[in-house]
Amino acid sequence: MIFDLVYTFGETNEFPNFFTQSNEFGSCSCAAIHSIDEAARLVQSMIDLKLNSGLLLAVPIDKQDELKTNNGQNIEIIIRQSLDQATKQGITGNKVTPFVLSEIRRQTGDKSIKTNQNLIYKNARIASQIAVTLTLNKIESSSLSK
Repeated sequence: MIFDLVYTFGETNEFPNFFTQSNEFGSCSCAAIHSIDEAARLVQSMIDLKLNSGLLLAVPIDKQDELKTNNGQNIEIIIRQSLDQATKQGITGNKVTPFVLSEIRRQTGDKSIKTNQNLIYKNARIASQIAVTLTLNKIESSSLSK
């Protein structure tokens, strides 16, 4: 049996949008993972149990990096308008995402680029910290078993 597990890193289990910490639909993950140690324990448990599954750990963007429109509104407005435009212009399939992203970039004055970069760096930082913790725990447990 294959299970795909979805968790949110942080104080809440609300699944974050790409440009904001929350989502307009109130979608939630299985649970909130509150720390690097907790995330590493979850990963190690999945390895130990030999679960045939994937794990998605959604890392929300920092509050100060959330993307707003130029008049301070939530970015969802631009996304909805861009999707409507794409439909009206007959843009479909794999051309929709690049169209929406170019509209977000255009309408935010390139702020979306910096927002994306900050989220990439945050994801890399969290992932590397989890990897280090897993490695240190493995070294510690192997030295205890000798």
